[in-house]
Amino acid sequence: MYYFIGACGGGGSPTAILHEKGNWYEPKYGEGPQCHYCHVIIPRSHYNKLPPKQTNELERLQDYPFPEDMTETSRLACQVKITKDMDGMLVYIPDGPPSDIP
Repeated sequence: MYYFIGACGGGGSPTAILHEKGNWYEPKYGEGPQCHYCHVIIPRSHYNKLPPKQTNELERLQDYPFPEDMTETSRLACQVKITKDMDGMLVYIPDGPPSDIP
């Protein structure tokens, strides 16, 4: 299990991947959630409109330091794709750990 101290900046920190045509590494972004700082609670009325949580999101949610804030509809905001069906949705953002996100 990985534990990241800082916020990932939304959607994942860069991951160094060996380039297929050479002996060098290139940064790849968007490799999934790398932290739990964007924990949100989606209302039940809209929760079923979201795709299911993937393994890496479940792992990051397990790392969340305030288990009393977790609900069945907890998600990482960086993994929620907004659609027109979500128009008018109000999302609860619990207080979280200190972060360096401006």
